Amino acid sequence: MFKYILFGATGFVCGSVMFSYWLPRLLQGIDITACSPDHNPGVYNVFRYAGRTMGILCLLLDLAKGAVPVWIAVQFVSYDNPLFAGVLLAPVLGHAITLFGKKGGKSIATSFGVLLGAVPHTFAVLVLAVWYLFFSAIYKIKSHRRRSICSYGAFTLTMLACLPFTGDYTALIGSAAISALVIYKHLLPGKKRRAVEAGTAEPEDQASRL
Repeated sequence: MFKYILFGATGFVCGSVMFSYWLPRLLQGIDITACSPDHNPGVYNVFRYAGRTMGILCLLLDLAKGAVPVWIAVQFVSYDNPLFAGVLLAPVLGHAITLFGKKGGKSIATSFGVLLGAVPHTFAVLVLAVWYLFFSAIYKIKSHRRRSICSYGAFTLTMLACLPFTGDYTALIGSAAISALVIYKHLLPGKKRRAVEAGTAEPEDQASRL
């Protein structure tokens, strides 16, 4: 168990490095959390406010900070142990609550990264990608927030439906935990908006309107 905790802690620290916040700020003098309505230090806002080149760089690094610690962990501990689900979750959790930034992100790129790092033990990343493409190009959902919520919800249900055929409890538990965290982070702006409307919170941002 100690090894799983060690790799989980390493993944958490790696996930906490907010490339999408620090690189635009240090290299371009752009604070994307100040520019964007939702104040989210994520890749989506880097593309919008810091440009395509910076967006691609941050996307690759956010994928890598999820993929690399998971890939390294697979070399030393058993993926088939359900404890490995914690290793999958750790970088995503680190990005969501971050040790090295003003606030955590919504963890989409990092969650794709951790699933990439687990290939070929699981191909869950393809399931998530298919649902994102479905809600982006076939049954189009314009709101980025709602599209993400639907994609991760459908992703978890698909992994559950596939369990009798795959027997992959690690992927199911990890995917469910990651999806719950990502969905929670995307629902948070809506909760803040309702609190503002009720007069119990300050109008900190308008993310829920996007």
